[in-house]
Amino acid sequence: PQSYPSLRLGNAGHRQGNWRSNWHADVLTAPARSDRLSIPIPISAQWRADRRMSVAQEDLNAKVLGIEEVADHRKCFTIERPAGFDFEAGQHMFVETRLDWGAPFTIVSAPGDGHLAFTTVMRDASPLKKELGELSPGDTVIVSGPYGEFTRDEGEEKTGMIAGGIGITPFISILHDIEARGL
Repeated sequence: PQSYPSLRLGNAGHRQGNWRSNWHADVLTAPARSDRLSIPIPISAQWRADRRMSVAQEDLNAKVLGIEEVADHRKCFTIERPAGFDFEAGQHMFVETRLDWGAPFTIVSAPGDGHLAFTTVMRDASPLKKELGELSPGDTVIVSGPYGEFTRDEGEEKTGMIAGGIGITPFISILHDIEARGL
């Protein structure tokens, strides 16, 4: 079988350090809905010392530019891209509706876009999602990041992707980036 070592997985984190990631150095685990078990999906991990990494910035104000319902109970938030906020397709950021009240969200826009965008499931039971749902264009959120190493290896010609549900968001950014750069 052909292998696709072009996606790297790493420990995702953010400045508060209390979010537990399902991403591990060489295995991606996904919860199975029917029995709540984790199914390990081995993926070739590739670590390179010479890899260019984005430098995380913290507590940057960003204005909400737009909010779009993209599917049932799923919204895409487009926000200003703070000056110097560089990221690689597949990374995530921490978004807060107020200081110390937020969560990590995968950036779904491409690195070449002039804005940042993230998509999320809007759950009624989540107080944070309720606050996100009350945002309007012109409101301000706080962003920190970028974080994570779930990115495409530029040296690889082919990329294999497997995702389900809201877990597709890193791939959206990667695909937007591939399209924008004509790869």
